Amino acid sequence: MEANPNRTLAFILGGIAVLVVVAAAVAALRPVPVLDPGSPEGVVQRYLKAVLADDSSEAAALLAPELGCDAADFARGGFNDQVRVALVNTDIDDSGATVEVDISYGGGGPFGSEYVETESFELIRVDGGWLLSGQPWPVYFCGGDG
Repeated sequence: MEANPNRTLAFILGGIAVLVVVAAAVAALRPVPVLDPGSPEGVVQRYLKAVLADDSSEAAALLAPELGCDAADFARGGFNDQVRVALVNTDIDDSGATVEVDISYGGGGPFGSEYVETESFELIRVDGGWLLSGQPWPVYFCGGDG
């Protein structure tokens, strides 16, 4: 009895599809680590959680006062559930810190399209803690008519 090449190919592709689904399920069920809230990474994590949850008051509270931001500056957001964030790198020196993250949009299903952008968050030390400075995603500028 000869093996049918189409059937063999179908089994191989089916096996690959099962592996992709299992890998996606394992990744989705992995708990998100809670970073030290007093560290630069922890401040960025709290900020991004607030932004993505539309908690504009919490997000604004994590920004340096000289930026002039308030909760109203975050009303321009509006993110869907398809946003994921991954920590890429942290640099800390005497003048402050920079936390780099990848922000992924989309990706619905195993073959959905996904767009990834890298954002750098600048932080300064204030009263023994850290606050975001510079032009933090997604507001980039605050106050005025923007």
